[in-house]
Amino acid sequence: MKKWIAVLLAALLLMSFSACGADEAQSAGQTAGKAAGESFTLGKETYALEKWVLLPEYDTDTMRGYGLCLVQQEAVAPIKITSQGYSSLVDATLDVGGTELPTRNISFIKTDGAPGYAARVTFEFALDKGEALPASATMRHADTKEEQRLDLSALAAPVAASAQTEEAAAQEETEAPVIPQEGLALCGDWLLTGVRFYTPEQDNGIYAIDGTMGLFEGYDLGRDLRLLEDGTFSSDINISALIEEVNELPFTAADLDFNAYGAWEFQDNLILPAPDGPALHVEEASAEGELQLKNSRTVEIESIERDGAMTKDGRVDIEITLILERA
Repeated sequence: MKKWIAVLLAALLLMSFSACGADEAQSAGQTAGKAAGESFTLGKETYALEKWVLLPEYDTDTMRGYGLCLVQQEAVAPIKITSQGYSSLVDATLDVGGTELPTRNISFIKTDGAPGYAARVTFEFALDKGEALPASATMRHADTKEEQRLDLSALAAPVAASAQTEEAAAQEETEAPVIPQEGLALCGDWLLTGVRFYTPEQDNGIYAIDGTMGLFEGYDLGRDLRLLEDGTFSSDINISALIEEVNELPFTAADLDFNAYGAWEFQDNLILPAPDGPALHVEEASAEGELQLKNSRTVEIESIERDGAMTKDGRVDIEITLILERA
């Protein structure tokens, strides 16, 4: 029998359950009570008032559904199980027009969306359309007969999902990077055809290179670059991996993996991948459709064996230029 009860309790953590009857109504002159975010104990569990949500399943021509959400620390379903079934140990009423409005239902689910709390209890109500949300409520525990007044006055009114989506889209449109006129010619799809490595100081005594690697069909470290007018940056080019595979390039450049970036800006003739990408100077953008992007940096040269001897190590300035053509 104990085994079956344990299984039932586990299942109920993810189910909603019907509300039990509330105790006798308290007088309208009670204090405001706990506000949002203020924790309190009812029974053996710790709760805090969280928010209002909309419950469209209760909407009619004259009524609108609302859920009053509280979060719980312990993730323990406040229910009583008997041979006749189960019932909620907690209930709530809203103070509406001098009377107490009972719940239609109560739901209890686990959540990771409220830091410091592990579950959410939602008391479900139906209010007359056009009626203001109440400023107070009472939560009760059936076994201990405890009551806790709740101050709802500072809770924000819930917003319909469609309105939230429109607001988010508008905000995203407002915050999207705007590519200036001089950068618009760079927008579109590009294909990487080569990479040039060059040390401006050829006689630095540590390491020197001046060579271009051609990249053709079958190259598997990424060749595609897409720059869009809305600031979207998309690329599978991974120069970091290319450098790691070539012994003659004894240095690293982790930020040249362009898979890591999703946006770009253009200023002072520089393409700036975001977040925190390397600056790419536009060296050439021909009408024939060739684009050269140069990144200048200082790298730490690693000592390697060459012709039976170890090379020097140290810091060297290097230019890495991506050569692309219109895709």
